[in-house]
Amino acid sequence: MTPANRTNSTNTPLATDHPATTAQGHPTVVVSTRGRGPARGARTPLTSGPDRPAHGPWRRLLGATLVCLCGLAPACDDARPTPANAGGSGTVTSSAPLAEQVQDLVDALAAETTGGQRQQDAWHDRVRATLERMERSDPDLGRAVLQLLDEREDLDPGLRARLLDAASRAMSKDPEAQDELAAFLASRVETYGRALGERNQACELLGEHCPEAALAVLGPLLLPDRRARTLPDREFMLRGYLTAAESTGTDAHDLLCEIALEKRLDHLTRKIALRELVPLATPRAIAVFETVMTESSGDMLLRGEALTCYTQAVPKDRAIARLEELAALEADINMQIRIANTLATLRGER
Repeated sequence: MTPANRTNSTNTPLATDHPATTAQGHPTVVVSTRGRGPARGARTPLTSGPDRPAHGPWRRLLGATLVCLCGLAPACDDARPTPANAGGSGTVTSSAPLAEQVQDLVDALAAETTGGQRQQDAWHDRVRATLERMERSDPDLGRAVLQLLDEREDLDPGLRARLLDAASRAMSKDPEAQDELAAFLASRVETYGRALGERNQACELLGEHCPEAALAVLGPLLLPDRRARTLPDREFMLRGYLTAAESTGTDAHDLLCEIALEKRLDHLTRKIALRELVPLATPRAIAVFETVMTESSGDMLLRGEALTCYTQAVPKDRAIARLEELAALEADINMQIRIANTLATLRGER
């Protein structure tokens, strides 16, 4: 029996005496994927499909093994209070092998499928605490999680989302790890074939944790072009871009105006752009509101949103005068009603 196949009394694979190395020269450890269910003190199976309760014939199935990119580095789970992490600050450390830390992280973030509301509330608290602790974890744990996500496409989508969030938190504070994270998230955004939900999440995480990369990656993708390609939903790309713009002090005004006026874009993305322009209230933004609320797109909801934004961005007297002009010209009965109700509100008649 080879060292990699030896097991202890709990049938958990033991780490090899001489770990292999990856092509990049990083030591590797083996992560157990044996399923033992999410019961208290038990391991969570890294298998496809929804998480399962800790009973049933599925427990007889063996998972595959995963070789993770990293060494025996400090990480977050089962950490003991030390001077570095006592009081919730500093780096959370652990003496456990990295493979065990990854497995513990999976166990903590796996969905709770048994119990009542109290158990569900406890699970949400556990997930929140785990994600907060990951912000102080060693970047190598985040690297190991990204390797797991790359190797195991069959993981439950909800678990994948929480693991990606956790890895992003662990890697975003270290410049070198942040660059690796940015490349990983950008590949998720731009690569067709990945699950759409994961690509949408990557847009938001890119904006939150890698703002410079988000501006470079998401900005050119927001406006439609003539190339036929499948992208994440633009509302998520826009949210990621706006998060990055805020943290870097980048002016998004002109891009928002273009998005709000672009009829080829979806309703929700244009609506987000309109709302973001309200606090700016520049002459161009006000002109955008007027253009959208009178456009012949047939999208009454978007036109109504533009009308609301217009009344919030200009003085009341100006809004009343402009809406009275529109009321005399409007042909759509639903928009006529919307304008009449808005005028009544502005005049204090309702």
